[in-house]
Amino acid sequence: MDNKKLRRRLACRLFALTLAACIARPALAQNTLGSRVNGLVSFDISDHYITPRGLNVEDKGVVIQPLTLLFWKLKGNGNGALTEVTLTTGMWNSFHSHASGAEPNRRWLE
Repeated sequence: MDNKKLRRRLACRLFALTLAACIARPALAQNTLGSRVNGLVSFDISDHYITPRGLNVEDKGVVIQPLTLLFWKLKGNGNGALTEVTLTTGMWNSFHSHASGAEPNRRWLE
């Protein structure tokens, strides 16, 4: 991969992070509403699938990775050593436009 592609990819990711930070609401607003369940939905589309440890798993076609998380506030605003407990549940997948993974002709990796 040449430097121009790498710089463009890094610039796009930096822009996406900056946009997400500007759009995000403060965490205090959720507490004032009294919500005990909060969620996060992410839908990433890329031309590479790179693991958090830096392993380049896929570099052909389009990779779509939807993520859904639910945060269940079990205990909050308490006194003592344990003031807040949150349970996180979620789902993540990786769909590819080209065959990928250990089994041939599969477009769903995980």
